[in-house]
Amino acid sequence: MYELNDKKYDFTEITTADALKVKSMMMILANEKASIEDIGKASEALDRLALKYLTVENDGEWLENIDEFAFKALF
Repeated sequence: MYELNDKKYDFTEITTADALKVKSMMMILANEKASIEDIGKASEALDRLALKYLTVENDGEWLENIDEFAFKALF
């Protein structure tokens, strides 16, 4: 468990399929010949996956499947 701005958060276990997607996206980000468009798409996909597995404690209740709007409201 981690803490940021007095909010406790954690990540649930990632599926193998999503872990392989992360691997592919990281390869794009590490490739110096990747286009700006590909880098942007990979970065956005990584953000979506991170939010998919993020859990945040809010008033004693653990929230899951947080979207970017909820994330901004919580943090």
